[in-house]
Amino acid sequence: MLVPLRVKLQVSVLVLGMVGAVSSVAMASTLDLVDNGSAANGLAVYETEVDTVGIKITAAPAGAVLTWEAGDGLGIKSTAGYEWDEIEGKEILTVSFDEPVFISSVVLTDLFYEKSNYTSSWYLEEGQYQLADGTVGQIKALVSQPTGTNGMLTLAVNTTTTSIGFSAPGYTDKLNSWCGTKYNEDNEFALGKINFDKTTPPSGVPELNGRSPFGAVGLLVGGIFAACSRRRKRAG
Repeated sequence: MLVPLRVKLQVSVLVLGMVGAVSSVAMASTLDLVDNGSAANGLAVYETEVDTVGIKITAAPAGAVLTWEAGDGLGIKSTAGYEWDEIEGKEILTVSFDEPVFISSVVLTDLFYEKSNYTSSWYLEEGQYQLADGTVGQIKALVSQPTGTNGMLTLAVNTTTTSIGFSAPGYTDKLNSWCGTKYNEDNEFALGKINFDKTTPPSGVPELNGRSPFGAVGLLVGGIFAACSRRRKRAG
């Protein structure tokens, strides 16, 4: 079936317009605790807002408080830990959102490739994060993050959730597989940033009764071509 050029152009404009609307649904946002986290210092619970998304940051266990250090972000101070500006041991730093968000990545600091305090063994600091549904992800430093740097790691998450909690084992005894000697690791880190997208349409963008806007594009284009076909049959 041949389609008049004018109809093709009209369809192209409509599709581009719909794609533009779809691209505006995702709103890239950043919870920046490296530069903007000082207000949380000393609090057990800190509440803030980023691009209309309400955010609550909590420190655990009981009696713990959030701490902030310029250039690093948030850590925890508690009787269960040993570093006042990082997360370790029984400490858990949880970030909760008042609506589902798509977390693309998190930025962690003070996560090093470092030498044990007691032996010549080198190790990569590690930890984990846990999402609202119980999913657990692993955190591990890279060799490119030695002490003397900021120990910054950008970790891909790529998951929709309403909360994410961070923890690290702290002091950990390990066994050197090469020589059989024991050594100690100090696993801890700080939370620098969370990069996320809102998963609900912003004001003015229709939800199309729960259907994907791309599905609506398909229906729209199909309808135009069908109408064009009927017009050509009648003309014949």
